Amino acid sequence: MTQRSVVDLAVDIQSNNLSRQEAIQSLTARANAVSIAGEDIPTPCISVCRVNADNGLCEGCFRTLGEISAWGRSTAANKRELWKTIMHRVKLLAD
Repeated sequence: MTQRSVVDLAVDIQSNNLSRQEAIQSLTARANAVSIAGEDIPTPCISVCRVNADNGLCEGCFRTLGEISAWGRSTAANKRELWKTIMHRVKLLAD
């Protein structure tokens, strides 16, 4: 075995695709709040915290671990830029 838990090895592909679509819909709705937010930019986190081993992105918010850990120290401008990056990733993954 690979020392991975059974949960990591057994993934329902249809359920996984549905989860991705739900994450994309949730992020898209939250992205609308970014443009009207002042200095209090909403976090992209939707409480689906699972990093995809193939692309290194969280399957809920489409950020890297580095981006997730830097969020709290980031300026509002940096957070807006990261939101743009996230929405670009979402567009690529949705196609």
